[in-house]
Amino acid sequence: MGNPLNKTSIIDLAYKVVAITKSKSEITFVNPKTLWGPLFEEASDKYPDADRSIKELSWHPQAGLDAIIRDSIDYIRSGRKD
Repeated sequence: MGNPLNKTSIIDLAYKVVAITKSKSEITFVNPKTLWGPLFEEASDKYPDADRSIKELSWHPQAGLDAIIRDSIDYIRSGRKD
């Protein structure tokens, strides 16, 4: 669903992942039109909107972006298939 406090750009997300993993990976930029062709267009708004769930269900997001990244890294490193 998303957490409004976790809005970030792809480049900032990449830097966070590199920092949290203490990776020496280099971040490179690739024009998506090179990958997907000249007709590729970016979506204007790619952020999930949790407002309706917050209002109608009294649901509130709990996880911050750093915790989500750490959980994802732990999951991947564990080799679990579930």
